[in-house]
Amino acid sequence: MVTYLKYCENSSTIIVAASDSPRLDAADFVCSGTDDQADINSIIADLPAAGGRLYFLDGTYSIDSYTLDASTGHYYGIYVTYNDTTHCQIELEGETWPWWTNAVSDVELSGGARFVTSNDAWTGLDAETTAAIGANGYELGVLAEGTTYPGVWLGFKNIGVVLPDQKANHSGIDMSMVASCGLEKVNVYIDKAVSDLVTPPDGAIGIISPLATMYPPIVMDNCQVQNGFAVGFVCLMDQMQLLGCGAGHCATPFVFGGGYSSVAINCIQSCCIYGPQFISANMWDILGYVIEFYSAPTIQYPQSTFVQDSFAYESTPGEGGGKISYMAYDMYADSWGAPFWESGHGANFETRGMSAKNAGDTASRPTYPYITQMYYNSQSSKFESWDGSTWITLN
Repeated sequence: MVTYLKYCENSSTIIVAASDSPRLDAADFVCSGTDDQADINSIIADLPAAGGRLYFLDGTYSIDSYTLDASTGHYYGIYVTYNDTTHCQIELEGETWPWWTNAVSDVELSGGARFVTSNDAWTGLDAETTAAIGANGYELGVLAEGTTYPGVWLGFKNIGVVLPDQKANHSGIDMSMVASCGLEKVNVYIDKAVSDLVTPPDGAIGIISPLATMYPPIVMDNCQVQNGFAVGFVCLMDQMQLLGCGAGHCATPFVFGGGYSSVAINCIQSCCIYGPQFISANMWDILGYVIEFYSAPTIQYPQSTFVQDSFAYESTPGEGGGKISYMAYDMYADSWGAPFWESGHGANFETRGMSAKNAGDTASRPTYPYITQMYYNSQSSKFESWDGSTWITLN
């Protein structure tokens, strides 16, 4: 559970409904179903200096055009701006958690509060850098003793972000220019059948973390990125916590960087081309990491684009260090024991993998499991992890 730290007081809550929300009478503001991002951006801009909370009722919120941020040259749909001391904290929260309908040939996000980018929003922006939700709320400088850092703390909960297609430099959520953030139950995906996906284009990223933080830690809890991104999660900051996050049908599931006191627990990648990438990643402790992959196409899974090509790698081999506890399952060969690292990488990480003895029916679970120990339950066809008191399902 993400705890939204209250750095500011006197913030306000505004209830927003989509045009197809079932409870329009409960809202302070009802979107029209066309260019909803304009109304949402106006609400954000009108929040008091302390910031505030937008509570989105279940429904579909249309993003039909993007706004240029002149300072970065990037275009955003829903856009959180920063000016001097305004907008200390912004929270965007949905009514319920959007979730997946899963199939080998298709993955679709349904229910909850979904922010859907239309093809019209991308008109003329093929060569530009964009994000469905973005912010420019980051400011570093030498401040007088006793003063607080300015900037935006951005929180998301129960939010779904949908992009219409795969395009280079088009992303879901870009928080690179905020002071800090917290995400809980946030799902980002490209609205295409798996069979129609092509090799992910460069710069297409699901979720981008802040590049620096003044309000640690940065927390992502139960967030998922699916369907055709070049990178699922970009995590380039110290003091990050990823809990139960996952990426599927991406080229690279996670890019980890920095890493002082950072940890990923019970995270998963499924049907990705590569393993996670590490950039100057010291002390990235990754516990309970699951790799599901195909080493070759099958009749049930003919999508050769996302056959795994390589495993985890470092941008500079031998530069990082930390602890890795993982299991890897080749669904084509129905076998365990695949490596975590590419040859020559991860030399300074303490890496522990599981074997087939950590798989079986419910009755065969380990008698004395250690925290984050992983187990493949053949009865439910699910991966599980021990949290200290019970076995929790990972996928």
